Amino acid sequence: MEHSIGVYYQTSVRPASKVHMVRWKGWRVIKTSTAIRLTKSLVEKAEPQEKPYYLWDNRLSGFGCRIYPTGKKSYILAYRNETGVQKRPVLGRHGIITLEDAREKARKWLLDVAAGCDPLEEKKAERKRPAVRDFAERYITDYAIIKKKPSSIRSDKSNLRNHILPAMGHKRIDHITRRDIQRLHSAMRDTPGAANHVLALLSKMMNLAEKWEERPDFSNPCRHIEKYKGKKLGRYIKPEEFKRLGEVAAARRTGSNTHARRRWRRSRPHGPGHPASDLDRLPRRGGFIPPMAIYRFCHQDHPAAR
Repeated sequence: MEHSIGVYYQTSVRPASKVHMVRWKGWRVIKTSTAIRLTKSLVEKAEPQEKPYYLWDNRLSGFGCRIYPTGKKSYILAYRNETGVQKRPVLGRHGIITLEDAREKARKWLLDVAAGCDPLEEKKAERKRPAVRDFAERYITDYAIIKKKPSSIRSDKSNLRNHILPAMGHKRIDHITRRDIQRLHSAMRDTPGAANHVLALLSKMMNLAEKWEERPDFSNPCRHIEKYKGKKLGRYIKPEEFKRLGEVAAARRTGSNTHARRRWRRSRPHGPGHPASDLDRLPRRGGFIPPMAIYRFCHQDHPAAR
């Protein structure tokens, strides 16, 4: 027994609308070309046809459900962006997302459209974000080769190949979080120096990702991650440096090259820690001179050091 939907939905359907329903174990939608109040039961009872058709919601403009011939049902949103192009993105599949969640999602999208944004285009742009592996290649070609020394480039390639890419090379550059960085940094705690170099490299890459508009501004996940305390590196004074220091000290004691020594005394600074000041205080400091001070003094082109 056939009935018109105008009787069942007489308060929400225009008289000229063509909507047909068949009463068989309840109301079941066969074909519709109008806007009605979408409910869960109405969507579940909608039967597939030879061609896809839509059930539009009369409470939220542009929100509806598409019924496919295979029986699949998806919630969609029809809108026009600020350039007038019509879009019909899929919000979710019925059964995976509820009707109310799909309606709320559609409402947020319409607010973005009203603000001049295009959520569908932004979603497509996000999918095109490069993975860390691809971004690392761009970092080497567009930045490191131009800005860094060959030794630094080799170090960056080694850190990328041995530490960064195995840990997060498959992830998108905009999906890297502070937890990912902290996990890698903690895993390298047995080699604190290498861990700090990797952290510095990642921080630079994330800054470039912001600059190249691959990540939002001020989103560097390396912030607030503390570096490991590095070991102070020292070295022994080389024999040739001792020899040169001895020659300078002998020249000062014997008074040879007096003119050069006087010129050096007039031009030298007397600030604390300066190599010349350390040499002047040699007898009063127990015979100790900082190795770096000796190195600087012996390798500077001063008359007293010739």
